[in-house]
Amino acid sequence: MPMEWLLPIPDREGIRQWDAYTIQNEPIASVDLMERAGRRAASWIIHALEGGWVPWGTVVRTPYDWESGGGFHRWFKRFRPIEGRFRGKVVVVAGEGNNGGDAYVIARILKQNGYWVVVYRVVRRGEGSPDNEVNRERYLASGGEERTIVEGQGIEMELSREDVVIEGLVGSGFRGALRGLAGEVVEMLNRSEVACRIAIDVPAGLPGDSDPEGVVFRADWTICFEVPRRSFFFPVGGEYVGRWTAVSIDLHSAFRERLMASVSWYLLTPEWFRYVVRRDRSVFAHKGRFGHVLLVVGSLGKGGAGLLSAKSALYTGVGLVSVAYPQVLHSALHMWCPDVMGVVSGTTCWEVGIQDLGRYSAVGVGPGIGFEQITGSAFERLLRSIGEGYRGWVVLDADAITWLAWNRGWLAWLPANRSVLTPHPGECERLTGVKGVYLRDAEVLEQFAKEHLVWLYLKRAYTLLFSPDGRVYVNPTGNPGMAVGGMGDVFLGIVTGLVGTGEWLPEEALCIAPYWHGLAGDYAVWELGVGVRSLTASRVIECLPEVLGRENVQGDGW
Repeated sequence: MPMEWLLPIPDREGIRQWDAYTIQNEPIASVDLMERAGRRAASWIIHALEGGWVPWGTVVRTPYDWESGGGFHRWFKRFRPIEGRFRGKVVVVAGEGNNGGDAYVIARILKQNGYWVVVYRVVRRGEGSPDNEVNRERYLASGGEERTIVEGQGIEMELSREDVVIEGLVGSGFRGALRGLAGEVVEMLNRSEVACRIAIDVPAGLPGDSDPEGVVFRADWTICFEVPRRSFFFPVGGEYVGRWTAVSIDLHSAFRERLMASVSWYLLTPEWFRYVVRRDRSVFAHKGRFGHVLLVVGSLGKGGAGLLSAKSALYTGVGLVSVAYPQVLHSALHMWCPDVMGVVSGTTCWEVGIQDLGRYSAVGVGPGIGFEQITGSAFERLLRSIGEGYRGWVVLDADAITWLAWNRGWLAWLPANRSVLTPHPGECERLTGVKGVYLRDAEVLEQFAKEHLVWLYLKRAYTLLFSPDGRVYVNPTGNPGMAVGGMGDVFLGIVTGLVGTGEWLPEEALCIAPYWHGLAGDYAVWELGVGVRSLTASRVIECLPEVLGRENVQGDGW
């Protein structure tokens, strides 16, 4: 696994140590590092105020780098924070800590670029941190306008629908709940009607590595520094983040290498994807070298799930795809997927066992198999056979996971380190007891993967992959258009096909799957112009080969 292409996601202590290491070893004064961070964030805000497109869910440096290519897929997720011409003022809300210092740098840069800027300083202690005070003085010396909000004197802010609010009250080191004046300010800002709300580092009240406990600033766009925070990837905290952009501030690369070896959370990146999928094939390659996978799918009324899984598996490069399906799906399967081989396994649902498992490099089970008792018995027999020495990979999804949740003892038959579970939040709750909407749920899912020696996906926005050795991989691709039926069936086919080819290390294949799946959805929306309300699972399948072909990630050969 080429770890050097991934991005570490440390906790708040790791971020603090990274800052400190950079200050000591670059070397650079802390106030100058704050200046760098503020200038990088300001360049993106100016880009947005001028109507520019902004990438989200990724790490960037400057607008120029991104728009000129910068190693990012040109159809990566993007949006316009400001629609039309910006005519209002920029309202900067600054606290007394270092997050407020970042906000003062941004305010000064924006003013120097001709924007009407007003800073509201929220006074709690009466004196800011040393770097905050330095940048406050620099802002005031530039002629900047400042107003103060003091405890007990009321909160008065002049805001209009054309204004942009930049919030810099507290940063990612914050824990607990916002109380008193800061909480009141945030509640007032959340009620206000403005053009855009921008949070610096994290929305005030949202800790970087734990769940929120009180009021949180509701941002439309969050600009964080260097890496995203773990709380961004869970609905309970992430709903306040809006869209996020991680702006690199060139924290020391030597400490980054240290983090790669010590942290357990990693973000998949475009550079990593391009590197890892580049696998040339020999001119003498043949289908026997790239695996043979079996999909057990479908039942009466749920035939589409099996068809989607089979079609997506075909695009992974696996040598052969066989499908075990009930007789009722025979005509539909071979009309839609003439490339697959069929194994009839019942009349209207899965009824019979699978013979000679040893010829399959991977077996995927679940989409649309249903809940007939005869199907449950067939599934039990299959798992018993797998537990008796099957040496390939097992991927379980959808109805198969529900059967496991009803019969927890069957987990013992899954081969250690070669089993993959792909639940959505509802299935995850049935299986593990948690939906995965809180950051604290991650501990439960990590423990489940370790205890049962399985690879566990949590399918949703920012799909997470929990490994048996405790690592967590975060996938940034995908969009709300993929929140429709059938997407999980497509994913099952992709995962089964990739682990079945044998072309990648298992860890690589299992990380490629969600990234490629989500990227195909992003390609459909941002390159082909399919609306997020019109995206379908079958359209995503069509885009799977397009993603690789358009970016030419496989090189000029095979």
